[in-house]
Amino acid sequence: KPLAMDFNDAKALVEFAAANGLTLAAAPANGLSDAQKLVSHSMGEIGTPRLVYAEMEDGPVFRDKWATWRSQSGAPWPGLHEFEIGCTLEHAGYALSWLVSLFGPVESVTAFSSITFQNKGPGTEHLHMAPDFSVGCLRFKSGLVARLTSGLAMPKDRSLTIVADKGSITVDDLWDNRSAVRLESTTRKRSILSRVFGRVEAKLGKTLPWKPAVGSKLAYPKGDALSLPSFPSQIDFMRGVADQACAIETGKTAF
Repeated sequence: KPLAMDFNDAKALVEFAAANGLTLAAAPANGLSDAQKLVSHSMGEIGTPRLVYAEMEDGPVFRDKWATWRSQSGAPWPGLHEFEIGCTLEHAGYALSWLVSLFGPVESVTAFSSITFQNKGPGTEHLHMAPDFSVGCLRFKSGLVARLTSGLAMPKDRSLTIVADKGSITVDDLWDNRSAVRLESTTRKRSILSRVFGRVEAKLGKTLPWKPAVGSKLAYPKGDALSLPSFPSQIDFMRGVADQACAIETGKTAF
């Protein structure tokens, strides 16, 4: 991800693959996660989805000691590249893989982006900075509307919230293969703890600094969870490769 840096180049790749009977995929690992499967299987409990908020805020990394970061293999984190490419092309695809896999094709997009912090610290003065904030409002062919925000400046937030006719589903972290997923139904009573906190707030006349998360936490099917790299992301990047290999073998469409 992204498939290309220019729309026409991406379009040419899609057309070339179609004309030559080839499979084409970018980086759909997030959309193939255990968390995505759990959400997909639970969607029927909340009815028709109407509105989605997707956050892909990776935090103000430019204020951290990013030049010292190393992967388990010893590779440095490509901070300069991250700032030059920007939050949209670097990160939006992670959330988009979830959105299109759950809700189908997008019909129209209204978007805005900006460079909010031109100065990213020592060693970045020579860079041609790309946006560190972007927001896209997506209208799907199904009628659903989604808002996707990407950024490299606001506090870290990689959550997804789906609001539907009969309730809502919240995913804590789209970069976690087995993220906590919670479901709140409009046909069920809120938990006792949630109701107690609500009454306390009403009595005090103010919002409490902490209260329990909304909804009931969904359980994953029994089975061994994969051993993946630890925080800050737990993504099985090979799932996209395996999915494409399966598509080649079976003749089906990848992802």
